[in-house]
Amino acid sequence: MIKGMTGYAERQKKIGSWIISAEIWSYNHKFLKLELNIPDGIRKHSQEIEGKIQDKIKRGKVTFKISFLDVKGKNKKKVFYNKELAKEIFDISKRESKKEENFLSMREILLMPEVLKIEDDSPEFDKIWFHIDRLTSGAINGLLKIKKIQGQNAVKSLKECSRDIYNSLNKIKKIHNKDKTDFSKLLKDKAKKLSSQTIEKNIIQEETVNFIRNCEIEEEISRINAYVNLLKKYLVSKNPVGRKIDFVGQELLRETNTIGAKKDNFDIKEEIVKMKEAVEKIREHSHNVE
Repeated sequence: MIKGMTGYAERQKKIGSWIISAEIWSYNHKFLKLELNIPDGIRKHSQEIEGKIQDKIKRGKVTFKISFLDVKGKNKKKVFYNKELAKEIFDISKRESKKEENFLSMREILLMPEVLKIEDDSPEFDKIWFHIDRLTSGAINGLLKIKKIQGQNAVKSLKECSRDIYNSLNKIKKIHNKDKTDFSKLLKDKAKKLSSQTIEKNIIQEETVNFIRNCEIEEEISRINAYVNLLKKYLVSKNPVGRKIDFVGQELLRETNTIGAKKDNFDIKEEIVKMKEAVEKIREHSHNVE
């Protein structure tokens, strides 16, 4: 199933005086690039969280965040004051300084490492990991729902592009076959008039060979049909196909340009423009799906 690459989802749960929030963002990217923004207390579960995400999402730049807020929606803070260390520093200052005015002030002592620390006040993670785990799964599933809707819209548009290419290709085939018939008739008429002139007959044969070499587009038409059928196959695939669709788009553009270069017929040129518009849409979608 084709899925989009962009989206956002969040799941929250209130536990005691805490509100636990799990958020996940996803943006377009060629490969899967994962970033975790989680508290130190659950770092030991990083691989488990990454595994959950990698199991469901195969492509895109993904950011996952776990945060804890109190019921008022603010981060709780906890102050740690090491009174014994502060007293020891003051005693050293007093002992080493000869004058009282050289003693360290309380402000200076509090600014020293490990004397005063302000940290986020967090719950006991081991006791609530079950809830965090469920919120993580919920956020991922919420993002997948959004990506699924995007994928469905992309499939619908890609099918329309396939139909547009088929329709234009069929018109080109009809115009090309008529051109071949007209050119063949023209050559036959010339051959009848110049049947006795060997030099002119050679010129006609040369013109025929040049026409076949430079204007035949059956191979390009066949390859375009094959690539469109391949695209249809990808649209029902259960695996990520974004990069494969991009490749199909590149090849369709190459073959379409070749036909445009070979044929001077105005009606064919008009259909070539339509086909290139459809191909550009295909390539654009390929950059927005997994």
